Amino acid sequence: MTTDEMPNPDDFAAYLNGITDRIAEEVRDEAFDRAVTDAKRIVAYAAELRQAAVTAGFSTSAAESMALDFWGIASGIRDE
Repeated sequence: MTTDEMPNPDDFAAYLNGITDRIAEEVRDEAFDRAVTDAKRIVAYAAELRQAAVTAGFSTSAAESMALDFWGIASGIRDE
């Protein structure tokens, strides 16, 4: 086919559908990877917060409550 010829509409539609599906899949994969990374980071920060609170003299129960509050707010599950 020369550059002056138009592609077959059915072939072009199939190409667009294929590329759209592939792009959507890559976006979903990237979003999932980012969500997992963010979740791991939030849990790690909550654990650090708990440890810092215990080290500062708070009871284990209070420290765990602080960590849980942080986790809920940071993950968007709970409002401030």
